[in-house]
Amino acid sequence: MDGSEALQLTFPPLDIYHPDWLPDGKKIVFESSGRLYMVPFEGGKVEPLLTEDVSAGEPTLARDGESLLFTMWQRTRPEPPTIYRMDLDTRQVAMIPGSEDFEGAQWSPDGKYAVASDRKDRKLMLFDFAAQKWSELADGLPYGWGIRWSSDSKYVYYQHMNSEEQPIFRVRISDHKVEQVTSAHQLFRADVLSYAMTGLTPDNSPLASLVHTNSDVHALELDLP
Repeated sequence: MDGSEALQLTFPPLDIYHPDWLPDGKKIVFESSGRLYMVPFEGGKVEPLLTEDVSAGEPTLARDGESLLFTMWQRTRPEPPTIYRMDLDTRQVAMIPGSEDFEGAQWSPDGKYAVASDRKDRKLMLFDFAAQKWSELADGLPYGWGIRWSSDSKYVYYQHMNSEEQPIFRVRISDHKVEQVTSAHQLFRADVLSYAMTGLTPDNSPLASLVHTNSDVHALELDLP
């Protein structure tokens, strides 16, 4: 965390998205160019998790380290994205029922639930693994990779990217109460165009990636004849 002992785990042409740690800290799963991979944390062989005939991404791990949720797209058929579950020991996959046109799934730390973005109906949805059923958690389409659980599994944090202020909210699981956490007005400076929530700190403070401008303001003195 202090920036020391930097170690490069992957190399071009892989482009890396959505990394997630196995709970034992020994391996990391990630997405690259529509495929899922796993790599040891100390470096080594990068292992693909699925065959090449499907596109998959947005991995999220169960805290027991035995299963993985991910979004799958069919390469050869124009079907909507769907959430699937993978057994990491057998590599068998099964569709999460009712998850057509869902993406950005995130597994709760206590293992009881998952949340995902419903693109078609523009809602944040909650999946109960015991009941095998989805229910609406909050209205509005959340930014898929910005969805995050609080460490105690009591809240889900998410962001609405398409509104002017790009607000970050949290919703309480017990009663679905929604609170706004922050917005662009509290973050923006003159050199920042937009921002996106990318995670939470251990104390559940949002982490954000800022999009900066690539221009500066200059003064020019012009001496004309």
